Amino acid sequence: GLSQHTDGAWNDVHPCWMPDGKILFISERRGGFLRCSGSRPCPNFTMHAMDADGSNIVRISHHETNEWHPSINNDGKILYTRWDYVDRGDDQAHHPWIAAPDGRDPRAIHGNYKYQHQDGADMEVYVRPIPDSHKYVALAAPHHGGSYGSLIVIDPKADDDDGMGPVKRLTPDDGFPETRLTNPEEYETNGERGTGKYTFNGEAEKSNKSYAAAFPLSENYYMTTRNKKLYLIDAFGNRELIFEMPDMYALGPVPVKARKTPPIIPSHTEAVKLVDAPEYLKVGDEHPIEKSAAGYKTPGTVSVMNVYNSRIQFPEGTKITALRIILVLQKTTPVHQAPAIGYGMETGARSVLGTVPVETDGSAFFKLPSAKSVYFQALDENGEAVQSMMSSTYVQGGENLSCIGCHEKKGQTPENRQRLALQRAPSEITPEPSGSNPFSYPMLVQPVLDKNCVECHNSSDKTFDLQAGNWEEDEYKWYTSYRNLQKYAWHRGALGKGYDFWNHPRSIPGEVGAKVSDLIRILKNGHYKVKLSDEEMRRLVVWIDANSDFYGSYENITEQAAGEVVWPAME
Repeated sequence: GLSQHTDGAWNDVHPCWMPDGKILFISERRGGFLRCSGSRPCPNFTMHAMDADGSNIVRISHHETNEWHPSINNDGKILYTRWDYVDRGDDQAHHPWIAAPDGRDPRAIHGNYKYQHQDGADMEVYVRPIPDSHKYVALAAPHHGGSYGSLIVIDPKADDDDGMGPVKRLTPDDGFPETRLTNPEEYETNGERGTGKYTFNGEAEKSNKSYAAAFPLSENYYMTTRNKKLYLIDAFGNRELIFEMPDMYALGPVPVKARKTPPIIPSHTEAVKLVDAPEYLKVGDEHPIEKSAAGYKTPGTVSVMNVYNSRIQFPEGTKITALRIILVLQKTTPVHQAPAIGYGMETGARSVLGTVPVETDGSAFFKLPSAKSVYFQALDENGEAVQSMMSSTYVQGGENLSCIGCHEKKGQTPENRQRLALQRAPSEITPEPSGSNPFSYPMLVQPVLDKNCVECHNSSDKTFDLQAGNWEEDEYKWYTSYRNLQKYAWHRGALGKGYDFWNHPRSIPGEVGAKVSDLIRILKNGHYKVKLSDEEMRRLVVWIDANSDFYGSYENITEQAAGEVVWPAME
């Protein structure tokens, strides 16, 4: 009775039934590639859904990096693992998320901002709801390895302390893979947390001695596999062998007994439907979207109740006047650092869509293009970022995404009073200066330098030339000025071919972008007779707040370096 439901140039994996009879699955149909794929192409894969007969495929996640192992929560929502990769290291956040069945309102459950590598599992995958419980069972696995490791239970109601607060270990006999420092003494190097190098963790390095996925029977009992054996384990440390397969590995146990169907949550958004019969495409290409699909064109709205509501308080006297919206682009080239977008190692290309106003009570209400992966920055009256998201979000067509604050504590409810922004129509996005969308250092920044700086800082100044220079001969086709400004700008990630083994995953208010840039500080304090206009200063601020990147697209870098407008191939 088997039937083939999908076909084409994309791998489709990890299917599961949804309460309404549709099939949820992970697919490469999102298009694009992983940013740190080394010498081999690693296609990007995210959540999709289709009817029970394989028709009517829709994209329900517009995340710009990988997602894994979806399942259905007891309340009918989707559980899955997401890789957050916005301006942070490659192995810092592969943790559980939850979303409505139509993909709206994606939210992290816990663990997205741990302070150091040792604070928890490297990855939490195969997240499954425990029957008659609000808790989940998951597999603590390595980032650079197979889905094997140690089993854990996650309590989403526990305080998320950016560590192990919500986590209980079911199998402490197996350590967490890839979270042990090679040399613990390196850990506090130069007073910075998490600067050491990492290795696999003893027994967990060998997949045949580690656990695979678990299926929960209750809060106390679980089925799981290890090596070629199926076990029943409990929450008290006992393990009983059920069955052994001498000639093949045992993976992913699932009881065949009927289980209670979770409730159906109606869709409130317009779907992004894929074309029914696409032509065969090469690896990494996007499954085309029906251009008539309403969900691809209809915007959503975002309402923020109070931007000042943050787990980490803003500096005293901070006045937020706007939010900047930045689009995170899909990587369309298959190998890492090709091209080198900017100073940060494997940094992702982005485009600055513009700004929307924040009212005096900290509220905002604005339109947002649907099906786009974006992040927000809270700006002060000078247009400088005070806080910048290190995660991404998106809206479906017609969705109203509502946030209590900026990085607020989970479990909070908004204040019981009318917010100013919600008493008016949603704001339209106001563009930033030309050269910010599409993003381009040659168009955004170099004109400011040419007009105000190169008279003194030119090729005769061997230490600080701010001309474009012989960029055709540069390894990355970067300008001379761009290389020389590196230590005066601001960015996350290591320079050139180096790696940061750990970046602080939280955006600390007042410690990002132009706020901590020596270039902006020098210009504000007065630099000889240099007098920048408001727009010229804004250009530099936008550049630095956007991670001080050089390119705004993964394609046609020669044209970009020549100052031509190059729109990204995949937005």
